[in-house]
Amino acid sequence: MVFLFSFIYQSSHFPMKLRTILSGLLLLSLSVVNATEPVNLIPSVHGVVRARYEIETDGGLNRFQVRNARVNVAGKIAPVISYFVQIDACDRGKITFLDAWGRFDVSKALYIQGGQFRQPFGVDNFRLPGGYYFANRSFLGKIINNYRGVGAKAGWAPVNIPLDIQAGFFNQSAIGDHNVWNKSVAFASKVTWKPGNMMLSTGYQSMKRTSHMSYYDATVGWGTDGWYAEAEYMGVAYSHDAAPTCHTWVTFVTKSFPVKAGIFNKASVMARYDGMTNYSNGAVGDDGLLSVTEPRRQRATIGGQLSYVYKSVHADLRLNYEKFWYPSAVQPMIGDRDKIVAEMVIKF
Repeated sequence: MVFLFSFIYQSSHFPMKLRTILSGLLLLSLSVVNATEPVNLIPSVHGVVRARYEIETDGGLNRFQVRNARVNVAGKIAPVISYFVQIDACDRGKITFLDAWGRFDVSKALYIQGGQFRQPFGVDNFRLPGGYYFANRSFLGKIINNYRGVGAKAGWAPVNIPLDIQAGFFNQSAIGDHNVWNKSVAFASKVTWKPGNMMLSTGYQSMKRTSHMSYYDATVGWGTDGWYAEAEYMGVAYSHDAAPTCHTWVTFVTKSFPVKAGIFNKASVMARYDGMTNYSNGAVGDDGLLSVTEPRRQRATIGGQLSYVYKSVHADLRLNYEKFWYPSAVQPMIGDRDKIVAEMVIKF
């Protein structure tokens, strides 16, 4: 093992960045505790179904949709070795492979993880469908930064300290094709601190499409007595000023309280304001320059929700109204205009 470490770190066949990554992972694997205590090998199965009806308030265009039908399997093969696999059996009518990763717990605070999973960056874009506050995601989470990657990350969450640090390297290529070879790697990082009722998070992400793109993020959240409020800002900068920096933000507040309404035992009301400036996903236009793939816009969302909550399962009936604002020269796409959304969410 010592010979392998020496070969990797000193070999000129590997780029310095890759040598550092491989050597670090090898050293971490050497420190994994040789745990022999018994473990429950039976995997757990969880999932979420989101069915909805949407109607635009101007013109009456409408549709029914199964937005998600996610199923995941998770478990352990040893006290320090775990796995997770997830698919979406109906992502707007299509089957989507989402996650497949394995994890080694180096200690109670430190772990390494490899496979395909969401890159560690941002807060609102990191929420799972069973934990959404609104029927539709923010522009920040849906358009600006919605990246899974194939790669590896390390996480450190010290015991008795409300701190979580994650960082990882990923393929530059899309997750739909794992056969692509890359000359560089994407990087993502995230630091979250939760003192008392507060949540503070920041992060940095770097990737290359046609242009090199750098993402940076800052979030603050606060919750108590059924109240929760959060504000997040994310910026996207393009190398060599290939396009103007994109700014996006989301802020929301929600209030939950117990009720007795048939089977429902919880009710919530919520309001959100989010927006974005012109954004390019790295695509090049006919003029050879980065094109605007999503125009500037703002939105206000209000809504209410009835929930049945029992331990780790819940069911929600949700009603949202979304009001959009665009520059006068922009013709919004169908579905990105003022609308009402009624949604049923079942998490098991």
